[in-house]
Amino acid sequence: PGGSTFMTGIKSYTQAEIDTLTPYRGLTVHNATTNCINYYFPSDWFEACGTCRPMPSKALAGDDQAFDDTLSMTLGANTPEQGTGLWTVQSGDGGSFDGDSLPDAVFTGQPCTIYTLAWTISNTCSSNKDLVDITFFATPTDAYAGNDTIVEGDTASLILNANIPEMGEGFWSVVSGEGGYFGDSTIPAAHFTGLTRTEYTLQWAIFTVCDTTFDDIIVSFSPCGLPFTDTRDENSYETIAIGDQCWMAENLAYLPSVYPSDLGWYNIPYYYVYGYQGTNVAAAKATDNYQNYGVLYNWYSSLTACPNGWHLPSQVEWAVLTDYLGGINVAGGKMKSTRTFPDLHPRWDSPNNTASNSSGFSGLPGGYRVYDPNYGSGSFGSIGEKGRWLSSDELWSYSAQNYTLSYSLGIVSKIPGASQEGFSVRCLWD
Repeated sequence: PGGSTFMTGIKSYTQAEIDTLTPYRGLTVHNATTNCINYYFPSDWFEACGTCRPMPSKALAGDDQAFDDTLSMTLGANTPEQGTGLWTVQSGDGGSFDGDSLPDAVFTGQPCTIYTLAWTISNTCSSNKDLVDITFFATPTDAYAGNDTIVEGDTASLILNANIPEMGEGFWSVVSGEGGYFGDSTIPAAHFTGLTRTEYTLQWAIFTVCDTTFDDIIVSFSPCGLPFTDTRDENSYETIAIGDQCWMAENLAYLPSVYPSDLGWYNIPYYYVYGYQGTNVAAAKATDNYQNYGVLYNWYSSLTACPNGWHLPSQVEWAVLTDYLGGINVAGGKMKSTRTFPDLHPRWDSPNNTASNSSGFSGLPGGYRVYDPNYGSGSFGSIGEKGRWLSSDELWSYSAQNYTLSYSLGIVSKIPGASQEGFSVRCLWD
């Protein structure tokens, strides 16, 4: 039998083939079974094992790699100088090569999977391999829903502005708020429609099979710039946006009951109309002072006086207002109505210093109900001269912080007042 050429002049045979030969002295062959040289001398076989030549190149599969934003990558194995290379998947499901004999093959896998790949270089002498780990996380792009937005006026829709996913798919949802819906919840620039006077928390989520990222945005369809009607008594109020806040631009006039100025207590809700001493609500509402300046509230009643969706502002919220207007030393003039004597009420006494009403707050001097602890009774004062508005914060027992505008000053004064005294209320949108 004849064998393949191993080296020049030396035939290669398997052990089984060698056993069938008729040997002669000096016969030399390559044993492909043992990878050794067999020679016959003088009357028997001898074996000399040496190194097969040429051996295959040493396999180098490249560095381990991990990817967050792709499911395909280019491998980086070495090109064999001796032998041929072959890529195989040692572990991991669903992976494939665009050419498994190419050192720089493109490998495509599945998300959330770690692959161990083998690059094997082999020839007739031998083979060797090197391993590389390739991980596809498919981590979704960090979601960004855009900026919180207040939509003023009678419009109750807007175009959203979330980021476009580089990895994953996006989806809008309503976290809180009634009656809102999307034109197409799968696009970043979705058209969202809601209800006026409603605040929504919207969520933009980007997801892959590996994970999901989220970001929330608050969208408020503000009543600012539109009249607001209190359904409790059908009183209507102008509203104004000042910075990021929405204020009523008139004093609250909610009057479920009314008391003379000489009645009142710390922790019982009492309502007063400047100058009115009776207890008949209808008669109190018919007065000019009620029509012009609204109601004076003791602190206890003011905490629940604002209509649904509005609230009594805190000291922090008052500070947001005055800081936005340049600080308490200049904010007063920007908050005061320019109506000044000899204009008819509602108006300020002259000189109404620095009044510009550039903020639109339209502050008017509704006066207040003062309390005399020596006599245990109260009286009205300072209509036309001062407007004093309550905050929701109690400074100490039976004393609340209020904010005062004066006809003679352009500042905002922070003055504590006894909780049983009566002051005006401006409500802030929730």
